[in-house]
Amino acid sequence: MKSGTLKNGFSYQYDEQNADDMTFIETLAVVMDDEENEVVRLAASGKVLGLLLGKKQKAELYKHIAKDHGGRVPLAVMNDVLGEIMGAEKN
Repeated sequence: MKSGTLKNGFSYQYDEQNADDMTFIETLAVVMDDEENEVVRLAASGKVLGLLLGKKQKAELYKHIAKDHGGRVPLAVMNDVLGEIMGAEKN
């Protein structure tokens, strides 16, 4: 089990096997593909979080972010969060 705390204070954990799954890898590849349509990349970033953290924890993360952003989950914040989690995965 991997765990961490984001800069925004949200604590998360996930089973490392979630990151060792071809559906996760293929979806992450879409997110990282600069030549892919931006809308497709955005949709894939939400799916990546769901595959890694699970639906419940993803919803909790969205709620945590929304409380500081007027009920919204800004794209830029989610991109930073995804980068932060994936950066921690390398360590």
